Amino acid sequence: TRANCARTRLRWTWTRLVPKLVRVVAIGLLALGLWQGVPRRYRALTKIEATHELSKEILAKITDMQAAQAAQPPSPEDKARASERIAEAVTDLAKSTDERSKRAFAALKKGDTRAAEDLFNAILEEKAREGQAANREAASVARNIAAFSRLTNVAKAADLYARAAELDPDNFENWIDLGDMSIEAGRLEQASAAFARAFAIADRLAKAEPGNSEWQRDLLISHEKIGDVQIAQGNLSGALASHQASLDIAARLAKADPSNAGWQRDLSVSHERIGNLQGMQGNLMGRW
Repeated sequence: TRANCARTRLRWTWTRLVPKLVRVVAIGLLALGLWQGVPRRYRALTKIEATHELSKEILAKITDMQAAQAAQPPSPEDKARASERIAEAVTDLAKSTDERSKRAFAALKKGDTRAAEDLFNAILEEKAREGQAANREAASVARNIAAFSRLTNVAKAADLYARAAELDPDNFENWIDLGDMSIEAGRLEQASAAFARAFAIADRLAKAEPGNSEWQRDLLISHEKIGDVQIAQGNLSGALASHQASLDIAARLAKADPSNAGWQRDLSVSHERIGNLQGMQGNLMGRW
């Protein structure tokens, strides 16, 4: 009957169609696998050419220009690696649609890399600032954790302050706290290095702004802390010189502002430390 014939044709059509669909899918998966196996530099180049019409010849021109400026003639392998990295950089640039990126890309098509370099430098600084802000936050968290260990676990506190100093190396207090906990933990070399970093920060700021009393006090503290390590190391003459430097700063601050009780206290403490050190040296000489 006609109905039976129609059903027969329908079954015949599906039996023919399904294998074809399977073959199409298989071919598609095979093509995808081959595409994923293509080296990165050629995939990058293809994407650039298809989207922005930057040809292999232009990329080769840029690479050749860079090679010509090299101090030593690069090997073919080095040139190939450089070409790959340039392709990746241009791919990143091609993803951006802002006017700066468009101008940089147009310059690249002429073989001029300066605009692209300037753009990437600007992005680098922006991202670095973002990263620095995140690092400062992380350092603050590490310092907060360390605060709960200063009196109960000095080694743990020292490790945490070390992490804080690594995350935020321009923070004077990070290095001071690291040095203090390192002395308590018996890590004198680590303490000495930490206080040296603190001194470098304080010295730079004090020289940049000599009239800033806070920077001067940080310098006073760093001298004092270095002297404390030197005492622990048995270097009494070095400690005396460090504490004398601290005393000199304390005297200047106290003289500049006689009504400041904090400066007067610092001066008194400095005199006391100098006296103690001189007494220690006298006792040591008496033993000889």
